[in-house]
Amino acid sequence: MQLLIDGRQSKPNDIETIVAMVPDSPIAVETTTLGFVEVLYCCNAMFGRDAPLECIYVEPGDYRRSREADILRKRDFELSNEIVGFRGIPGAAKMLNDRVLQKYVFFLGYEGSRFRRAFTDLEMLQGDKSNVVFGVPAFLPGWEMDSFANNIPVIRDEYIHSVHFCGADNPQAAFEILLKTYEGLQSNESMFVAPLGTKPHGLATALFATTQKEIGVIYDHPRRSPDRSVEVGDWHVFTIDGFN
Repeated sequence: MQLLIDGRQSKPNDIETIVAMVPDSPIAVETTTLGFVEVLYCCNAMFGRDAPLECIYVEPGDYRRSREADILRKRDFELSNEIVGFRGIPGAAKMLNDRVLQKYVFFLGYEGSRFRRAFTDLEMLQGDKSNVVFGVPAFLPGWEMDSFANNIPVIRDEYIHSVHFCGADNPQAAFEILLKTYEGLQSNESMFVAPLGTKPHGLATALFATTQKEIGVIYDHPRRSPDRSVEVGDWHVFTIDGFN
């Protein structure tokens, strides 16, 4: 678990030291090039500050699709060249326990194989206890059809009935879905979130996991393919005031 900060190898806890040097100043985090885990660590380090947190995200102009010529794979994307698998995140790991009632929220993207693998790697997952969230509206019209096509087979096979939609670029709407699910938990239930979709949905997950420490995060640590996207789309600056 090493981070590269100003050209130096650092541990995740070092972020808190750096943030403490500017207690009253706004901090901007460029989330486009960061992975989910790095975003989560940044949010944890900045929790409790009165100064605003600004998160910058640049949408892709397009994604690189599979080089396979087979028309049956026309909706496949080459977004990840390796999936480590579902492993805990130090500092955010909670045990999945089949003796405790659990609810799951999956934010879905284009890689249905990652969604399916969750049910393979984590045998205690239950489809009837799972909620899935699609990014609709998508970054561009029509992209949501790729996500539907790649994930619906898993939804069908695992008998998942709870399906939600929120804008692919809207972390506030994603946060509200998480909050509504959390507020609907019974006293004997726990909650896990899997951010497999867009970066804004991952940002919402990171913010929610930071403010609600008792929830767990399920993540498979993909290693992103080089040149996975081409050109750029809309730019966003999400401002979180009084992150405490």
